[in-house]
Amino acid sequence: MKDKELQSREVVKSCYSKVVIKQFDNPNIRYDHHVCGTCNNYTYLSYLSCMTCKKSGCTSHITVCNCLNAKMVLNIRLTDKVDLEPE
Repeated sequence: MKDKELQSREVVKSCYSKVVIKQFDNPNIRYDHHVCGTCNNYTYLSYLSCMTCKKSGCTSHITVCNCLNAKMVLNIRLTDKVDLEPE
C-alpha cells in the first residue's frame, strides 16, 4: 500500500509540474470526508483537487477536471519521508 501511494504521488508530480503539495490540516480526520468525484472511492491517503473548479479525485485519476488552466493541489495525509518511509 505504501509503495503504491508513493508511486501515485510521483506520477502526479510528473504530470503537473506546478502541483502544490498540502498536508491535511488534521491528519486524524475521518477518511470519509474525502471521496473521489470520479469513482466514489474514499481517498484516505491522498487526493487531487483543482483550485479553479473545486473538483477532486483520487490519485489514480490524473485528470479530475477539464479546466484549461487547472491549479492542482495534491492533498496528503502523511508525508513521503517522515510518515511513510520505514526507519
